[in-house]
Amino acid sequence: MITFLRDFLRVLNTPCRAQTELISRTLDAPLAPLSRGERVGLWIHLRGCRACTQFRRQLLKLHQLAASINPSGTDSTMPADVKDRLRSATK
Repeated sequence: MITFLRDFLRVLNTPCRAQTELISRTLDAPLAPLSRGERVGLWIHLRGCRACTQFRRQLLKLHQLAASINPSGTDSTMPADVKDRLRSATK
């Protein structure tokens, strides 16, 4: 309970610039999961902050686009090394 409250209050008192890191971590959840207090604090922040909500939407769209890259490598419009970096960043 103390850890929850500590994380929750820390996130609520965090400026938007730091909230973007938490938003990014939610999309990379298997690698860097948020604590329950962080998740609740971020959820509350997103309910009242249009800028962070828009950032989250844009980041989600970017993740979706990166995940949609053709894994067979037949898309010749993007260099192979860029595809590999995007694939590894979105796994």
